Amino acid sequence: MITSFLGHLHPILLHLPIGIFSLAFVLFYFNPDKSVRLSKQLGFILLLSWISAILSAASGFLLNTSGEYNEQAAETHQWLAIAFTILCGCVYFLHRYILKTNQIHKAFQPVFIAALIAMVFTGHAGGSLTHGADFLRPQQEETEKHVKDTVRQMLQVATTELPNGPKLPVVAPVDTALIKELKASGFTIRLLAEGSGWLDVSTINMNTLTQQQFEQLVRISANIYGLSLANQQLTGIDLKLIGKLTQLRRLDIRNTPLGDSFLSVLSNLENLEYLNLVGTTVSDEGLKYIVQLKGLRKVYCWNSQISVEAINNLKLKYPQLSIITGL
Repeated sequence: MITSFLGHLHPILLHLPIGIFSLAFVLFYFNPDKSVRLSKQLGFILLLSWISAILSAASGFLLNTSGEYNEQAAETHQWLAIAFTILCGCVYFLHRYILKTNQIHKAFQPVFIAALIAMVFTGHAGGSLTHGADFLRPQQEETEKHVKDTVRQMLQVATTELPNGPKLPVVAPVDTALIKELKASGFTIRLLAEGSGWLDVSTINMNTLTQQQFEQLVRISANIYGLSLANQQLTGIDLKLIGKLTQLRRLDIRNTPLGDSFLSVLSNLENLEYLNLVGTTVSDEGLKYIVQLKGLRKVYCWNSQISVEAINNLKLKYPQLSIITGL
């Protein structure tokens, strides 16, 4: 779909307002030639930064409709991006006022600095969304991590509260060596919350997924909170193994060849809350398996074979189930 294509331009477009606005900030505050402050050239740069911010925010909004990211974290990033875009526009129009009056408006510099701060926080929220909340922290030595993992196992408490999420039972952390082995196989693994033991697993950097690699996941089944198999062909894989990931809360099979028959293997996933079926061949027939998942709260199913009529009927029968169709 065109919306999916435009949404996936976001990782490209987001760098434009950052670079252009930063250039404008440097030219205004650090350029020894103070005449630049009252130049049409700087005004043009500010206009470009505002337009690129609008395009970046719009593509980010479209990308968020795919359901690829944590909803609350994505919403935080989205509102920060909107704030930055609005402030960017304010800076541009205040600069136009400066050009007309040949004097700097008293609100210009505070708004300019506020926009820069909003840009930084927006970037940090985006980085946290894609790489985890601790993506800026220095990497710990393996030996230090191993000691901390051991201490957590000995002192673990009853529950933990995940960022932007509910309280969950604490599980024993996966051995560092096993995590390293899974990463070497190509899996992207992110710890959801320090000390929780819960993991988010993705195949985003894997060209193909083999049966042997998939079987490795079962070894950490008690720790997998989220699993993304998006864009994988999944040929030659015994997908019944997913039924063994009984602690799974989030499953993303977006843009895979999976259909109705696959959904039958999910019957054991009583904890599943989120299911992304975007771009699959799942049809109305597959809904009978979906409704059996009592914990399910959100389903993304646009660009699938599920009819509008079936979706409307499902919403009436199961009002607690949020169904996102992209329409």
